[in-house]
Amino acid sequence: MPWTSAFSSQPVRQVARLMAVVEDSHRLAERAVEVEDWSSVIDAAFEHGVGGLLMPALRRAGCGLPPPVALEADDVMAKDRLWSRKLLKDLATIQEVFEQAAVRAVALKGPVLGERVYPEGSPRPCGDLDFLVTEEAFAAAADALKSLGYAEEALRPGRRHLSHASAFDAPGRVRVELHWQASSKFATTLAAEPLLERSVIYRLEGGHEVRILESADELLYLSVHASRHRFDRLRWIWEVGALMRQCSEEDSRRLVERARGAGVSRAVALTLSVLHARLECDRAVHPLAELSVGLSGRAGLAIAGVANDPGYRERGFIRKSAFVISRHTYRALLSDRPAAAAMEWGRSMGRSAVNLVRRGPTTEGRRGASDASRRP
Repeated sequence: MPWTSAFSSQPVRQVARLMAVVEDSHRLAERAVEVEDWSSVIDAAFEHGVGGLLMPALRRAGCGLPPPVALEADDVMAKDRLWSRKLLKDLATIQEVFEQAAVRAVALKGPVLGERVYPEGSPRPCGDLDFLVTEEAFAAAADALKSLGYAEEALRPGRRHLSHASAFDAPGRVRVELHWQASSKFATTLAAEPLLERSVIYRLEGGHEVRILESADELLYLSVHASRHRFDRLRWIWEVGALMRQCSEEDSRRLVERARGAGVSRAVALTLSVLHARLECDRAVHPLAELSVGLSGRAGLAIAGVANDPGYRERGFIRKSAFVISRHTYRALLSDRPAAAAMEWGRSMGRSAVNLVRRGPTTEGRRGASDASRRP
């Protein structure tokens, strides 16, 4: 399996090898001997959102790191823990106003996922809070957020039908993304209604109750999320594996069934394939055997290297055009619905061509600089 640009550097490859055995101190210590430049490896780990997982594991395994590297990592993790408390506090407040407004909302990813699959003391790094509601409940949920001082970020005219979420900001509060669909890529949608119907209640350590996706639905959502963003964060892949280790064989069976039903089986299969190949997760083998990556999925993974490479987003009209073409082609290749994907590819290419011509080469780097930081 080829490495996408997100995993092409030597430090990131070493991080992946270490994360594959992060729960086995003996094997982790054996692989740590291979590392020559700990500064680059730990930097890559935090860039990919797994530094807070890797550092405690390395210490448990007795792996000595250069003191300056360890001190800097400790400082980052301390800040992450403080931010995680802020996220949980705001999440509880938002959940309360949703309940008062009779809005049923599911907490996606974020600190709730972190509390369930991350080891104690290793908060999940994330910049905002995501909630899933039905399209009919969106207005009531938005009003509930506005009662806390939030304001909705305006979408460009004509763009709302192309999106599946809207962002809200408030002074002194965590940014919120309110989703009316779980996903809208790969020429299909993950509708909110069935996910909300099957959702379950989870009690946080602080005592607050939140609604989360049912196990198979959460595996489906996280797998599609990772493939949608072209696997450019190792954390997203690790989280699928961590959740799979907590799930039953029946959950894996339902994952396969729902992936096929939702028209995202190729996207899910590719995530499981990357999980097995890069993080050596054996739990991915059984559902992967039921799904097919196929030539289109493997081609999509190769194309993802171009779609992730910041150089293609930042350097000139031709390279930026290559980035746009590869991004749309990647999504089309991973769709279970070729005819619909071809039509969507044509529409997307048309819109992108207009935008490229209108903006021209003078806007180089406008998206590239902020793209990674704004992703959850």
